[in-house]
Amino acid sequence: LKTELISLCETLGDYHYDAGDFTGAIEALDDAIALLGAGTTKEDAQWLVSLQRRKACLFDDVSLSEKSLVLFRQTIAYCESSERFYPGAFARQLVTLWTDVSVTLQRIGEHDQAITALDQALAAGAATASPQDFAWTLVQRGNALDMSERAAEAIQDYDKAISLFETLPDHNHLPEYSSALFNLAVTLSKSGNPQRAVELYDR
Repeated sequence: LKTELISLCETLGDYHYDAGDFTGAIEALDDAIALLGAGTTKEDAQWLVSLQRRKACLFDDVSLSEKSLVLFRQTIAYCESSERFYPGAFARQLVTLWTDVSVTLQRIGEHDQAITALDQALAAGAATASPQDFAWTLVQRGNALDMSERAAEAIQDYDKAISLFETLPDHNHLPEYSSALFNLAVTLSKSGNPQRAVELYDR
């Protein structure tokens, strides 16, 4: 019964969010978190992380960036403590959470902190992330580096990401691969290498 009630609260939160009722969405997620409690199993703990991430993303959606960052970091700390009991079980969620932190930091102009957050995301995913997920995180760090006017480092990340994408079948159909090529071309153009940029635009 508890599982069904938590799921119902999640659904209610989605309904409120779709209706533009931010307060109702937060209250529904708070109810779900309260019902779940601290979590006594690995699955409960992972579910709690998911719920808290959704709440942090809601704060971010309405530009409550400070509240969002506080909750993201609290959830990261919970993941890291849970990893001691369930090694590897929270690695993917840690990658996602650190990436969320970087997005929020970039939105408020804290590009250097965003790069540090993406360093953490890459470290968390080094052993467990799929090549596609790891490559996309490299692209995002490249974006943050470019915004910080660290073009040479951004180009390195884009090149690494493109190489990883190209190990995947049908990589030409991946929007993330196209984004990596485009972003690399833009950075090359800005940093005085228009010839290679044109080659990338033509791919």
